[in-house]
Amino acid sequence: MQPFLHKENVFDEYKDQVLLPHEFSKSGPFVSTGDVNGDGEEDFFVGAAKGQAGVLYIQHNGRFTKKTEPAFENDKKYESLGSVFFDIDKDGDLDLYVVSGGSEFPEGSDMYQDRLYINDGKGNFSKTSSPATASSGSVVVAFDVDGDGDLDVFRGGEVLPHQYPKPPLSYFLINENGKLVDRTKLIAPDLLNVGMVKTAIAADLNGDKKPELVIAGEWMPIKIFEFDGGKVTDISEKYNLGKTEGWWDKIIADDIDGDGDMDLLAGNLGENYKFTAGKEKPFEVYAKDFDYNGTNDIFLARHLNDIMVPIRGRECTSQQCPMIAQKFPTYLSFAESDLKGILGEEINTAYHRQAYLFSSVIFINDNGKFTIRKLPLEAQLSTVNGILMADFDNDGKKDILIAGNKFDVEVETTPADASPGVFMKGDGKGNFVTEKPLESGFFAPYNVKDIQMVKTQTGLVVLVTSNNDLLRVFENKKNKLVAANYKN
Repeated sequence: MQPFLHKENVFDEYKDQVLLPHEFSKSGPFVSTGDVNGDGEEDFFVGAAKGQAGVLYIQHNGRFTKKTEPAFENDKKYESLGSVFFDIDKDGDLDLYVVSGGSEFPEGSDMYQDRLYINDGKGNFSKTSSPATASSGSVVVAFDVDGDGDLDVFRGGEVLPHQYPKPPLSYFLINENGKLVDRTKLIAPDLLNVGMVKTAIAADLNGDKKPELVIAGEWMPIKIFEFDGGKVTDISEKYNLGKTEGWWDKIIADDIDGDGDMDLLAGNLGENYKFTAGKEKPFEVYAKDFDYNGTNDIFLARHLNDIMVPIRGRECTSQQCPMIAQKFPTYLSFAESDLKGILGEEINTAYHRQAYLFSSVIFINDNGKFTIRKLPLEAQLSTVNGILMADFDNDGKKDILIAGNKFDVEVETTPADASPGVFMKGDGKGNFVTEKPLESGFFAPYNVKDIQMVKTQTGLVVLVTSNNDLLRVFENKKNKLVAANYKN
């Protein structure tokens, strides 16, 4: 297998947003899997950064070969984020939808136009028209939302460039005779500005044989939507999901406790970060052009005893808002003030969000109500960006594999780099015991953005992508995950 190297382009997001907590121009790459040429073996596509073409790998007898696709080469000006293989035209093969994202351009730029590629049945792809998308996207999920027998698309927006943390546009694209049509305003108006979406899945949570849409993201709670009466409606309250706002990066659905219904496994910021959150003392953000100079000013805040104070100090804050230096001539005067004293009455009209939960957790489905169970301590050491659930050690019981980290953070915050990846051995009843990397064979202490698995003749293969880094491959050998040493 010819190794894939993700090459991130350089862009300074902090130029006009000194107080931005982390970068959004370095969110990828992501992987999608599927049998694109109908030979019975799973292949995969990996997205790329701006200026680099996404790559298709074809599997043959357990080995992967890079396949050149002119359509992908022609679209390398886009930043590729989430993607999905699905049969849009019901001709029996898998087509490919790729989300365009990043943060280099304002909302409305044609650089956020998603791409739809049609498969000729042999794994050759050609670009076709798709609905206009105007926001920086993150994730795409294909499922039959309206029950008419074909696959529709939810496409989540991740960030509103230069306006953090305001929500970008998200889209519901309905499949009408093999063509995707934007019907968001008509059937799903609640999803238009639902939040900073980072992850989305379709899963039957209530056993009615119809999928619900589950989404989450930064400053967002876990939200669940269903299609009923011609509309996509928010039914999150039914599931006991109040005060689950967090910085969610990944959700999957599976029957974790073996009782026959679908539970959720959700990756979050973790408990080993500079920021903490709780129901009584949430982590908060206020954003507005406080000094009226044309730029968005971001104030992250935490609760200190009975007052709320800014996360960032006088120096960085005054770089963003020069008025701060004038209002507080000394560091002591700034330190002695609370957030409202710093911002004044302007705080009352600022865009405001709160986060109550930063732990990575399991949501156990108990007769349609979710109860929260924290993942083990080892899973809380860093942000969780990728989650897989499968029987990795061949004992007949499903295990959990996670990976993550967040290297691309602002200068005053230590990068979240403490996770080497975690293998959690399952007992089939919803209980999991972590294994050290030496025991499990899985070691991925990188800036991991996605993990996916591919079936081969010899077992499961795990693909690990990291920003501005190599794609790594772990093979299942002797009931352990072993890093593959692929050469050109």
